[in-house]
Amino acid sequence: MRYLIGLLLFSWSLLASAEAVKIPDYTQPVIDQTGTLTKAQIQGLTAKLGALEKEKGAQVAVLVIADTGDDTIEALSLQVVEKWKLGRKDVDDGVLLLIAKESRELRIEVGYGLEGALSDVIASRIIRDFITPEFKKGNYAEGIDTGITQIINVIQGEPLPEPANPLDDLPEWQRSLLYAFLMALAISAVLEKAVRLVDIPNYAVSGTAAVIGFGAYFVIFGSVIYALACAVMAFVIPMITANGGMKSSSRDRGNSSRSSSRGGGGSFGGGGSSGSW
Repeated sequence: MRYLIGLLLFSWSLLASAEAVKIPDYTQPVIDQTGTLTKAQIQGLTAKLGALEKEKGAQVAVLVIADTGDDTIEALSLQVVEKWKLGRKDVDDGVLLLIAKESRELRIEVGYGLEGALSDVIASRIIRDFITPEFKKGNYAEGIDTGITQIINVIQGEPLPEPANPLDDLPEWQRSLLYAFLMALAISAVLEKAVRLVDIPNYAVSGTAAVIGFGAYFVIFGSVIYALACAVMAFVIPMITANGGMKSSSRDRGNSSRSSSRGGGGSFGGGGSSGSW
């Protein structure tokens, strides 16, 4: 039994060490460990980033890896910038574009000195509007090049093009909650109108709205968390409107209302944005 336990522990240690991502040494601004980029593409990106560093002093780097192992993309990106010492000391003008190809995750990590220009919102827009659309089509080189171009433009003081949808500038969680609320409101309103001719308890309307809200949001957006939020709001809204003096199916027929209760070079501090495709 002792030998079996020892063998299991040894196997587990090997597995754990295999899942850790080995961060390469910094040898050039663009390092691709997946063979995604050609030599010519790496040279083109390197020349572009070298020109930026010569002109502005800011140091931008790209790292393409297979996956993040046991780490989150955010934790791993901080490990990379700490090891690579990106950016000038006391200027903190380093930027890392980290791409985990098989994990389908990426992050723009921004040094303290550039957080004013390359804010979380701007970094999120670069990922969402310029990089991931190309990645979804399998155009990794184009997505990286377009993203780097936009990062360089922002550092040089050029604003991004205006977003097609003003809501795009909101953080993703705020947009998701807003969409969940609007969907829940619409579903609740439709159901309340539909049952005015039938004597159905308000809690039944709420329950039906919650089920529809969860299913609809999950099918459209594929998010369990915000689908649950949509379901909760779809359940609560009919209760609030019924108890707040608005018309409900039971009140229209004179029934009583119901109530319910419910590092080294430049410094980095986690600024930037993450995304997936």
